Amino acid sequence: MKRAMKKILFLLSLAAFLSACGEITPEPPAASPSPGSESAPQTPASTPTPEPPAKKAVSSLGVEAESLKGIEVKVWHPWYGVESSRFGTLVSEFNENNEWGVRVAAESQVNFTNLYENTAAALPTAGRPDLVIALPEHALDWDKSGAVTDLTPYARDPLYGLELKDIPVVFLNQDNYGGRRLGIPAQRTARLLLWNQTWAEELGFASPPDTPADFKQQSCRAQQAMLKDEAPQNDFMGGWYVDVNPMTAYAWLLAFEGGALDGGGYRFVADMILKTDKLNPHVSAGLAKNFLRWKDFDEKRQKMMLAELKKLAKVKGMTPACQEVVESCLKSKG
Repeated sequence: MKRAMKKILFLLSLAAFLSACGEITPEPPAASPSPGSESAPQTPASTPTPEPPAKKAVSSLGVEAESLKGIEVKVWHPWYGVESSRFGTLVSEFNENNEWGVRVAAESQVNFTNLYENTAAALPTAGRPDLVIALPEHALDWDKSGAVTDLTPYARDPLYGLELKDIPVVFLNQDNYGGRRLGIPAQRTARLLLWNQTWAEELGFASPPDTPADFKQQSCRAQQAMLKDEAPQNDFMGGWYVDVNPMTAYAWLLAFEGGALDGGGYRFVADMILKTDKLNPHVSAGLAKNFLRWKDFDEKRQKMMLAELKKLAKVKGMTPACQEVVESCLKSKG
């Protein structure tokens, strides 16, 4: 129960962080008669009927507010520098002002890689954190070992829960897997693609692209239109304005359910393993380790990765170090 209580408490802190302050509108001053004027007879005001008191919310978790006092919640996060300092300020404000007497102990893990590795190592120990601010895919991995609690009853609790309607549905659903809520969105961002409707209509398109094939068709036609006009300076300014930010590529993959499932990416990695194995076996063995968790993916991706592993296993002349990793991948249970 004590650990369950700790999980509840940080949800309360998140509620405090996310709650907005409402503006107070001052009441207009009461009208008073001007000097020298006669007061009109006043009609006695009717006594308003008092409204019944609002029902007090009751927690469905069976947790009394008094029992929360003095509980400490250990939180690990990936932020460093300015972001870590800002988060620390929020934690300090919560520790000083929350009505339940809960204390949050925040600890930076510097980055997401350290956070994932340190958390995975700490899960079987008594020093594990109560709450981790991590990536959704990290939560999925930890959930396989039974380390993640379904937050649905906590988030929706009438007394201690969150105002979920304040969180965009697209973000809220990212942490919901199989009817279980593995997390609450703490930090989300979005990459946007602007579509020029007027120009698209001139090119013969009535709606934005819905698939990678649609996007390619519209982009290519836009580029061709630029090549055919009389202005040579815009010859390579049609179609997609390339954004080299890595998060843009990641957003494309997520937008289309992980990208095109043609196996090209896995074939590329397998080819690189073979090429680097002739030059640096240490690097090729490291690349091959990317296939160790192939069973953690969906069935389509599993088949594609397994096909490349089987091809690698048949290659003659592979260095022992790389060959050992490939064999380990094939025997891996995920």
